[in-house]
Amino acid sequence: MVEVDGDLHETEAGKRHDANRYSYLRSLGYVILRIDEPDVINSAWHVAQFVKEKAERVAGDPTRPLRGHPPLKGEGDAGAAEEIA
Repeated sequence: MVEVDGDLHETEAGKRHDANRYSYLRSLGYVILRIDEPDVINSAWHVAQFVKEKAERVAGDPTRPLRGHPPLKGEGDAGAAEEIA
């Protein structure tokens, strides 16, 4: 799953919401790629390559269980997300 984070994700409330949602989705077996909005705007090609490479690695993992579509609203414990540096 790819999520693009804008300014709202930098607020304390946004960070708490993201941490809860991330933890919940991870508990269901999802891999979440969090990308900052400016990276998408300024380096779309590099972001696309990063997403492609990550998706290929995840798809090639035979131990990874298949899951259905994620929920629209996430709930769960706090956690940290993987981000583009």
